[in-house]
Amino acid sequence: MNNEIPIKDIKENGEKNIKSADSPLKKWGAVILRILVSVVLLWVLFRTMDMQKVRESLMKVNIFYFILANIAFSSSIFIATLSWIFLLKPLYGDINFWYIIRLRLISTFFNISMPSGIIGDLWRGYIYGKEKENLGSSFASVIVDKWSSFISLAVFGLVGLIMGGDDFKRLNIYQPIFYFTLMMWIAIILSIILLPFIIKYGDKFLSQKGKENPWFVGIKSLDIYAKEPSPVLYSIVITLLSPIFSVLAFQLAGLSLGADIPLYAYTIFVPLIRVINHIPLSVNSVGTQDVAIIFIFSQYGVSPEVCFSLSILTHLLKLAISFCGGILYLSGKVSEDKTPPAGK
Repeated sequence: MNNEIPIKDIKENGEKNIKSADSPLKKWGAVILRILVSVVLLWVLFRTMDMQKVRESLMKVNIFYFILANIAFSSSIFIATLSWIFLLKPLYGDINFWYIIRLRLISTFFNISMPSGIIGDLWRGYIYGKEKENLGSSFASVIVDKWSSFISLAVFGLVGLIMGGDDFKRLNIYQPIFYFTLMMWIAIILSIILLPFIIKYGDKFLSQKGKENPWFVGIKSLDIYAKEPSPVLYSIVITLLSPIFSVLAFQLAGLSLGADIPLYAYTIFVPLIRVINHIPLSVNSVGTQDVAIIFIFSQYGVSPEVCFSLSILTHLLKLAISFCGGILYLSGKVSEDKTPPAGK
């Protein structure tokens, strides 16, 4: 393909940009700030909450529901992997399904274990592009994958608003949530309008270092999908299934605690919480997610302690997936196994 960018064109600086596009001082300053935000928010929560009630609610967790929540959350990761495969297939032909699963799990490990929530996505784009000697197409697939995910969250936020009806409108948080959902849709529309201009003229406004940034390399390669848009449509449709399982995982975690929260509330707020988790305000949403869940679900008469317990359970769901990815990474299962199957 004419738009593919060989790895040799950016190999001198590509890996450096994967690790950091900023100066060490700026990078560590941002990390320290996120750690500080997480520590302060957790300190406030521990000071203002009855931690004995939190422990009691966690001790009474219904294990059966929590196991089902783990299965549902794992299914959302599996569906997200299928979405990425649809985007990779027209670019690289035959795809090793289990290899992509490994990359997705390991990238989830990096997203959760590293201070920034997108390091893992950057890593999987780089590793797969390096394997195929084409970083541009690989990063383009990751960008579209994340964009599809954002669209699915916006769709579910809108569906939740409709499902909530008058019950939701009576809550104090209705207007902020309505405008936040509206802003998500405006962002999607603007991205569609502005993207052709960024692809065509973006490099005229960037330094050489900026041009070699992995995300910009991917953006410049997005016109690959303009020639064959069907994989993008398939990706969006499949990605719409992922929030269903995320919402289900949250609801099952809530049921394991005996929390009486209506389904429409999960449908509205789980996508919102996932968006908050991608905002680099704290270390992997520790603190920010907890405050958001307490503030939101306490509107439905659930005690702050049970809300905090729900947040802890959802952190555990993410850690379980991250643990699997960490084991795969430490075992060295990163490169694609090119050994042909037996009998071929």
